[in-house]
Amino acid sequence: DGLKNIADEVFYGSEYVLEFDNCTLIEELPENAFVGYKGNSLKIPSGVRRIGKNAFNGVTGKIDWAENNTINVIGEYAFAGYKGDHIEIPVSVTEIGNYAFFDCDNLDRIFVPASVKTIGEYAFGKVTASIDLGTTTLSNIGKNAFALYDGEIVVLPNTVTALCEKVFYEANNLKNINLADLQDLTTIEDYAFYGVGLIDFTITKKVTVIGRYAFAMCQNLGDIDLNGENLREIGFGAFYGCDSLRRVSIPFVGETIN
Repeated sequence: DGLKNIADEVFYGSEYVLEFDNCTLIEELPENAFVGYKGNSLKIPSGVRRIGKNAFNGVTGKIDWAENNTINVIGEYAFAGYKGDHIEIPVSVTEIGNYAFFDCDNLDRIFVPASVKTIGEYAFGKVTASIDLGTTTLSNIGKNAFALYDGEIVVLPNTVTALCEKVFYEANNLKNINLADLQDLTTIEDYAFYGVGLIDFTITKKVTVIGRYAFAMCQNLGDIDLNGENLREIGFGAFYGCDSLRRVSIPFVGETIN
């Protein structure tokens, strides 16, 4: 119970059954702590506030959280390469770091709680699970957050005002995203949906800018409704390489089409 710290790589490749959820004084799981751990399950102690880089890379067993957990930060690469089929993000988490869930290709669903305020670059890259951020109050979905995402469904919160550069870059399998629900969306930045698998989409009325190559190389895209009453700019190459495109509806209010 009095254990406060564990060293990097301390359980690297271990096959032993680990029970340390009563070690409530541990505040951080260090880098590579459980890489390749072969046990059936792990329970993270309630005192842990931060998870370090690659902590669970290659782990196949179930990961649970002790009751009353206080985890705030899921750090860079924290669950990258995790091979289990389920992970729950606790409601105390405020930050998901760069590459946090990168290459978690066995997960079936990820629910992001309302507490999350920041999502790092490539946080969900190479993830095949559906991802639901619908209860969060995020206003910006940051650069590269879903770049290389391999799943088909993402639910965004209706509080989003900006989709940042390369946010869904080369998310080739993405088929379903609730763009039509984002009534406060104003900006779709450069390369935001470059190479995604969308078949059609509708832009809401507050969008003012569609950036350069924003929807380029969306080769399944057939129909586009740019219904934004405030649309002022469509950037260079915005729909470049959309070979299946059949119809584009553009309001007669635009000032710049490059």
